[in-house]
Amino acid sequence: MEKYYHSYNISYERFTPDWFDKENQKEVDAFLLENSESLINYLESYFSQFNIQKSSLYGKKVLITGCGFGGLCHYFARLGAEVTGIDVSNLAIVGAKEIAKNKGLYIDFEVRDLCKINEDFAKYDLIIDDHLLHCLTETSDRQNYLSFIKNSLNEEGIFLLETMAFHGRIQPPIGFFFDENNILWQENDNGQEVMIRKIAPSIDIEQELIQSGLKINYLYYHAELAFQVFPGYKDFPFEYLPRTVRMAMKI
Repeated sequence: MEKYYHSYNISYERFTPDWFDKENQKEVDAFLLENSESLINYLESYFSQFNIQKSSLYGKKVLITGCGFGGLCHYFARLGAEVTGIDVSNLAIVGAKEIAKNKGLYIDFEVRDLCKINEDFAKYDLIIDDHLLHCLTETSDRQNYLSFIKNSLNEEGIFLLETMAFHGRIQPPIGFFFDENNILWQENDNGQEVMIRKIAPSIDIEQELIQSGLKINYLYYHAELAFQVFPGYKDFPFEYLPRTVRMAMKI
């Protein structure tokens, strides 16, 4: 994941130490909500549809992958779950620890590269992909990541995923382009072309997950999009944006 480490650390460098001060609580909360609202809506819908009581999450071991500053971790910590948040960016984890401390929440945050072959696994009752999978562009990275997920689930554990899906009408803006493998590239400020997203058709995502050894027991494909695909995506014509796939899996 070293290829991702630098680019994601850059995105966190703009947050100076004083941004995390308690005096900026409203600004911090607004940022966290913007980055976790879509997944929280998915979770609320999933729990309601399958009659899962939030009280049943008390004491459960929950893992958030690609946790960033930890907004989604807070949701589960407030429900009394034992929460672990993992991210490749050390700057994200430093910030996540500071925010959680200011809020009086105990969450175990860890810097970890999930694109490498991992050999030590804690077991979790629930794992949530915090919009990480579509950020992994290399096939081997995605395979190692999904292997980690499979090996980290309890026997009755659940893996929840919300990710972007490709469709025939997608048209990226100027400065972005798709290659034949459904990888979205961006031209950066230095004129270099860099891979930023893997936005595969939903059927390909299904097959990838099945081949990893996970069993899909819930799939919902819908038009809603709440992902930061590129700056200004909210003003981009809707029909040209990716779609969303939500899945629940077990081993």
